Amino acid sequence: MSWTKQAKKDAIGRWIKFDEEHPAWTMTFLGDPKRVEKTSTMGDRKGEIYYAYEFPVEVDGEEKILSATQRSLINQLAEEHDEEPLPGRTLMIKCLDLRTKREWKIREVKAEGSLESWK
Repeated sequence: MSWTKQAKKDAIGRWIKFDEEHPAWTMTFLGDPKRVEKTSTMGDRKGEIYYAYEFPVEVDGEEKILSATQRSLINQLAEEHDEEPLPGRTLMIKCLDLRTKREWKIREVKAEGSLESWK
């Protein structure tokens, strides 16, 4: 791997972020999430306490954390888990609105090169 590819990979860090460069991620869920208390640092809700769910995931052979703070994503992941537990499953998650991060598409990657249709 060239140093530039490695540098970009290192710059991503340990946390999954949905942005212009990475609107979608394919990840394997390694276990149940941990509920984490956070404090808002922005806008009218500055100082307000809220909860995030941090999922241990694997992306491209590396362990990362998917921190779900948006209710819409948390609800969709809970629905997925109700259908079939998340640990051990590989999902592609795409943020459809990067500005508000309220719209998501999730599809399961069943086998190498095989994707279920968007849910």
